[in-house]
Amino acid sequence: MVIKKRRKKARKVRYKIVKLKLTSGQKTALDKFCRANHTTPVRAIKKAIQPIFKRYQKDVPPPTYVSENQIDLFQMIEEVEMVATDAGNVHMADGSGWNDRG
Repeated sequence: MVIKKRRKKARKVRYKIVKLKLTSGQKTALDKFCRANHTTPVRAIKKAIQPIFKRYQKDVPPPTYVSENQIDLFQMIEEVEMVATDAGNVHMADGSGWNDRG
């Protein structure tokens, strides 16, 4: 005799309530949009904010801080290109240079 395994109970989805205030013009625009696209206002709002949810589902990325001493690679590339084109007259981005011929 074969014993059948029972399925685990599905986890119940827990919802949170969010209140939203709209002006009368926004409400009529939302209703018109929903009638035109055969959807409900709740589904339209959820679909509109879905990309934000996707971005922050796992964890919030840490803020990026740029210190004063951090190297600006694009500025360095411009300086190297400038040196290559001047071929002897070096001008830095700040206007100073060691080989100025005035």
